Amino acid sequence: MTNQKYALLDVVKNKDKLIPFDHLDEESFNPAILELIAKVKETTNGITESKSAPSWNNIIDKLDDAEENLNFGWTIISHLNSVKDTPQLRKIVNELLPSISELYSWLGQNEELYAKYKELRDSDAGKQLNKTRQRILERQITGFVLSGAELSKEDKTKLSAINEESSQLSQKFSENLLDCTNDFSLYLPEETTQLEGVPESEKQLFKQQAQKEGKEGKEGYKITLHMPNYLPIMQYAADRDLREQLYHAYSTRASEFSPAGKDNAPIIERLLELRSQEAALLGYKNFAEVSLVMKMADSPEEVIKFLRELASKAKPAAKKDMEELLKFAKDDLKLEDPKAWDLTYASERLREKKYSYSDQEVKQYFTEPTVFKGLFGLVEKLFGIQVEETKAPVWAPEVKYFVIKDKAGKEIASFYADLYAREGKRGGAWMNDQRTRREVNGKIQTPIAYLVCNFSAPVGDKPALLTLNDVETLFHEFGHGLHHMLT
Repeated sequence: MTNQKYALLDVVKNKDKLIPFDHLDEESFNPAILELIAKVKETTNGITESKSAPSWNNIIDKLDDAEENLNFGWTIISHLNSVKDTPQLRKIVNELLPSISELYSWLGQNEELYAKYKELRDSDAGKQLNKTRQRILERQITGFVLSGAELSKEDKTKLSAINEESSQLSQKFSENLLDCTNDFSLYLPEETTQLEGVPESEKQLFKQQAQKEGKEGKEGYKITLHMPNYLPIMQYAADRDLREQLYHAYSTRASEFSPAGKDNAPIIERLLELRSQEAALLGYKNFAEVSLVMKMADSPEEVIKFLRELASKAKPAAKKDMEELLKFAKDDLKLEDPKAWDLTYASERLREKKYSYSDQEVKQYFTEPTVFKGLFGLVEKLFGIQVEETKAPVWAPEVKYFVIKDKAGKEIASFYADLYAREGKRGGAWMNDQRTRREVNGKIQTPIAYLVCNFSAPVGDKPALLTLNDVETLFHEFGHGLHHMLT
């Protein structure tokens, strides 16, 4: 095992190779990103000062090359911050955010660069571009307008300050939520009756979590607010007080009930103020109009109309379902006044009664190897590809790495799968891209994706079990991954 540390700048320069996640030198992160930012600015100045006729190659490609290197390095840092948050990584991200924000404000508001893009669009070379490139060019020009390229110098300064504050507040929001999730732990004795109704596999998970901390006996079970802990309690725990305790803790994360400095309400209010200011600067009535410029709907009113029409169709059925649920809770579960923490539990009991079906029973058929076999079999049939697991440096022992090959066995893409919830990892599920498919120096650069979920980890030596909702989530996120990897 080597103790060699790899500098981030060297990793970026060799981005055709696997990222040595387990041996990255975090001390190199800040200087690398600052150097890459400087390179983007240098490249941009070279483009704007050039007297050559504008073309796709000497504008779009040049800037893409410089920005891709920066994005490659920054994505490594931000990805690690989201899946294995540490004080050191958090410090690095917060130190770099102002510089990243300042760069993209400078790029988006650069009048000379904006003029080059418009000159290319209106030139003969621009008119001869294929429809895809013309579409990309038009959207980038719209992006300049939304970034404030046409604003006065004073308003540009205001918008840049809004962008910087917004990025810092968004990061703080995520940190508060993660901290408040991680800070909660409930320990129960091994002989407790409070876990009555909770499936044995979940109790074994709680026990495994306690054992990792060297706890047993009076603290034999450890329950957290991560979804693989929280949801089974809400679904299966017969103890109403336990459900209420978990529900209250989960629902009040990063709120006025949290420790000083962890309340996200002021952050939300300030972000709304900043978005309103941004919209006004750009000449829009509200931020919803700004958001829709790059989207399919034409106006906020159109979106609201669609939602209200959808609600009018869905509400009668939802109301009927709720009435049935409340009656069942009262008649069968003897809950005279069902509360929010009772509804998930009652829903699971009603489903078992009506359909002889439970998430826990179905999970036994959805072992992780079985689900992946089905998922890969489907995409191999649909797209004529092969998916193979292989070895690669990773940021956590349970992370897996896969390559995608075409029918001839040539590697065309790859992805990391980080499936299980753990402390220091942001909640939810998402796909993110590490590297994009491009032609670089006459060779095709293959794309890399991150597939991140928060499923329940395996217990003991048994494979992880996925709920039906987990399976849907995995397919959903892998769909985003395929969009990135096969485009």
